[in-house]
Amino acid sequence: VIAKINSVETNWASIDLLLDAFKSLFYDTEKQNMMPNDFKDLSLYFIQKGIPEACALIQVDGRTPSDVFKFLLEILTNNDNTGNPFDDGYYIATVIIAIGQTRTSGSNDVEKVTKQIRRYLNFEQMPTMTSYHNVVTTACIKALTQMQLAKRIPKDIDFFKDYCKYGY
Repeated sequence: VIAKINSVETNWASIDLLLDAFKSLFYDTEKQNMMPNDFKDLSLYFIQKGIPEACALIQVDGRTPSDVFKFLLEILTNNDNTGNPFDDGYYIATVIIAIGQTRTSGSNDVEKVTKQIRRYLNFEQMPTMTSYHNVVTTACIKALTQMQLAKRIPKDIDFFKDYCKYGY
């Protein structure tokens, strides 16, 4: 709901509200960076997962605001699951799908997104880094498909063939 009330009349307040809420809960205020994941509190987990989803829905004149794009990219770049007894696969998958839905004006932004998505796909190739039921791989493929269908990146059917093989 908060992502949908974003407008000129509210001075784009929903962006600031969502980002401030996330930062107050999941950032180290002294170091000004994200804290490692801690999914012991289930309600906080769903808040941590839901804010990036809501942010990805915010658009100004058909484009994702740069603050939102930077925020989502920062989550993917700086995600730290060390010390967390729970897998972060579903959380990462949610953020990957969210950033795949963004619409930015810069080709450099698209390059940054595809770089992060391919980085997570490479992690998934390692036997010790595979997410539960390959949920991260599935999210990466979905995000890349969305980006190709939106003509933000060139179509590459050969890329998907590797993921269609038996035994993958």
